[in-house]
Amino acid sequence: MPPTDVGPLILWQMASGVAHSNSNMMILLLEREGVDLSEPTSEEHNMSTSVGTLAVFYRVALDMVEALIELIDTHNQLDK
Repeated sequence: MPPTDVGPLILWQMASGVAHSNSNMMILLLEREGVDLSEPTSEEHNMSTSVGTLAVFYRVALDMVEALIELIDTHNQLDK
């Protein structure tokens, strides 16, 4: 799970890494679950995003929306 005190640029880099198949970012951000195979010589995993990772992205997005609303309010007060 990414740290909870990251900014939007770092989150964008993480998401971009996953979108562009950067194996280091995939290992960092995605949870892996082993899949049983008929051939014991190979190994496969199902990969998915953890709830914690999604929560960090969601929290930062909400922080950015709140900051935008504050900026709009400040701008509107200056126009009066």
